[in-house]
Amino acid sequence: MDKYSDNEGLSILDLVNSGTIDCKLAALLWTLMQNRASVLVAAGPSSAGKTTLFHALLDFLPPQRKQIPLRGDYEDFQFVKSAHPEKTYLTAEEIGYWGYAEYLRGEQVLRAFELLPQGYALGAAIHGRTSEEVIYVLHQMLGIPVDLIARLGIIVNLRVTAGANWNDQPVRRVTSVDLVLPDQEGLAVQVLAARQSTEKGFDYL
Repeated sequence: MDKYSDNEGLSILDLVNSGTIDCKLAALLWTLMQNRASVLVAAGPSSAGKTTLFHALLDFLPPQRKQIPLRGDYEDFQFVKSAHPEKTYLTAEEIGYWGYAEYLRGEQVLRAFELLPQGYALGAAIHGRTSEEVIYVLHQMLGIPVDLIARLGIIVNLRVTAGANWNDQPVRRVTSVDLVLPDQEGLAVQVLAARQSTEKGFDYL
């Protein structure tokens, strides 16, 4: 049985032991989350481990940060009346243009991104094979303005491949951690860490 099927139960240590990330990358992600970075965990196919990794990253948030789960189609954003943006971390199971009712989609995605300039932070999983593809989905398919995407923070890209044999678990590896920045062209993607090869670990740029 693929232990990722119980996806909220794995810790960062489990992901290090499985080779999804290494210790140094875990420390980098810890630092980013301690500083309340907004983060999207991206991968192309379903069951790639996006939600698993995202929930593990949430364990890095300081305990004084209040996590507010966004309820997809049912979210009314009434929390803004009493929440303190600088002490709040918004979470969504997944961002997309289709999917289950609990996914953040349509106008709800735009409303969530409009809270970023107010000081809120946002974390979620999303379908996309690269940071550039994630940005395309956000801007072209979900209608998020470039200036709001520039406030996002980091995109963690995850790749899943078949195991060596038919009965082996899939191999899940973080391929890069990218920083989204504004520039004269609108947006730029700066690589913070990139995997050298399947097993060799990461370059830190």
